Amino acid sequence: RDWNDSLLEGQVSVPEEPKDCIAVGLAPQNFDCNGVLPGHDFSFGYHSDNGGLYHNAGNRSKHTYQYGPGDTIGCGVDYNTGGIFFTKNSKFLGFGWKKIDDHFLSKTDLYPVVGIDSKGSVSINYGHQPFLFDLSEYCQQYSKSISNRYRL
Repeated sequence: RDWNDSLLEGQVSVPEEPKDCIAVGLAPQNFDCNGVLPGHDFSFGYHSDNGGLYHNAGNRSKHTYQYGPGDTIGCGVDYNTGGIFFTKNSKFLGFGWKKIDDHFLSKTDLYPVVGIDSKGSVSINYGHQPFLFDLSEYCQQYSKSISNRYRL
């Protein structure tokens, strides 16, 4: 992948009503969304109800900030570092996973996915509107760190 294809982001805005679980994450194309939230079956998910980060078998691997009504959550993969990151209300929360297997990332296309275990609705932005998180600033910072690391 070249530099322009090294980042991917999806974004979801959580409405005022839901009290259940909204899960934002990344999944391969063959991920079956029926009855399963992101974080199962080779997918990666960040759940609103407990702030848990889930992967593969649906077991919580880490815990971070909960989110809820009025929040906007972003998720992206940085193919240069092999990391999956999350954002909340335009702030970079950090990497949920780092150094994901290069073979997996090179052979598996990941897509933004949202799971809704709620009667409420969400607003989803897959790039048809500007993202709340400034992806270009992240790219500039990353570019500087690569240049410094390799003295380019």
